[in-house]
Amino acid sequence: EYYNKHLDDYREDGIFSFCHIFVSTSHNNPLKKARQLLDLLSNAEEVLCEALQIGDQVDQRYFENMPADEIEKRFGKSFYKQFRLFKIGLWEGPVISSKGIHLILLKSHKEGKLLPFEKVKEVVESDYRQMTIQKHLQREMQMLQEKYPCVKSQI
Repeated sequence: EYYNKHLDDYREDGIFSFCHIFVSTSHNNPLKKARQLLDLLSNAEEVLCEALQIGDQVDQRYFENMPADEIEKRFGKSFYKQFRLFKIGLWEGPVISSKGIHLILLKSHKEGKLLPFEKVKEVVESDYRQMTIQKHLQREMQMLQEKYPCVKSQI
């Protein structure tokens, strides 16, 4: 039952192809620059990512069939949390990473396959136990807080 309610937790990583325009944080107002570039890109006809000569220099502008975990490793967790919500074919952003600011054009996304229960049974059992312990601790804390109300100091 737990497995069926949390299927997204038991999928292989998805695969993405995307283009990005990079804006360095060394600019006076990098967010403003990124938004200006996004306006320009949003109003432009379709362009080849590799041909774009805007934004700051990066090693690579186009990434093809990059696994989700690789995106997270390369750009960071908060970057990926935003990135995975993007729609195919639209310039989106700005997205901030530890490297700078990015404008993203998602070209394709292949959803990861659902892993069969038999293959992840031990992980599911561990996740279920962890969730059960967490709920129990929350109930215990709630009961203690009700029994012994805390008063915040004004210091």
